[in-house]
Amino acid sequence: MELHVVHLERKIRDLLENLGFEIYPFKVGWYNEILPPTFHLRYSDDTLAFVVLSIPAMFDKAFKPFLKKQLLKKIHDPVDQCISYHLSMVRESLADQNMDIMYDYEILPTRKPKFLAQTAAHVSGAAYLYQRKDVHQDSWGEKKIYGVCIHPSYGGWFAIRALLLFPDIKQLFGCTRLKSICIKQQIGCLIHTCCHHKQLGLEGHI
Repeated sequence: MELHVVHLERKIRDLLENLGFEIYPFKVGWYNEILPPTFHLRYSDDTLAFVVLSIPAMFDKAFKPFLKKQLLKKIHDPVDQCISYHLSMVRESLADQNMDIMYDYEILPTRKPKFLAQTAAHVSGAAYLYQRKDVHQDSWGEKKIYGVCIHPSYGGWFAIRALLLFPDIKQLFGCTRLKSICIKQQIGCLIHTCCHHKQLGLEGHI
C-alpha cells in the first residue's frame, strides 16, 4: 500500500477507532466488478474508498456521549445523526482532501440505495458476505432469500454505516479479501436463520 494512503488510513483510524468504529480500505473497481452497472459507484476503478463499520462499543463510546451533549437535532434516526456528526468531524480534520461520504440510509431518485453496504464490506475484507449462491442445495423454492454478512470478531453484531471516497487518490494495492468464516455445511443454516429470525440482529440486507 502506498505510503500516503497508509498515513491517511492511520489518521482516519485515530479519529474513529476510539469511538467504536472500524474502517477498511478498498478500490472502487473491486466493488463494481461484482455488481451489475445499475449499482456501480460512479468513480474510476482505482479510486480509494473506506467502508465504515460500527461495532458494539460505539453505543457507549460515541452514541451515549452524543446524546448527553444534546447534539441531537430533528432527524428520522438519532443513530444516523450520531454517525453523520462523527464523520463530519473526519471531514473537517481532512479539509485538505477531496472526500465524499455516502451513508447506508441514503437512496437515489430511482429508490435504489447509494451503495450496497454488504458488498462494500465483503470486498474490503471487513466482513464475509454469504448469499444463496453459496449454498449447494436448498429447499427455499421461489422465496426471496437475502444475504448475510458475518464479521470475523463480532459475528452479526455490527453495522455497515458509510463509505468514505477519495476521488483524487488512485490506489494500486492488491486485494486482501477475507476468507470464508463458516464451513460449507453451516452456510445454509446461517442464511435461513438470518432471513427468518431478524430479531437476532444479524447484518442481513440486499
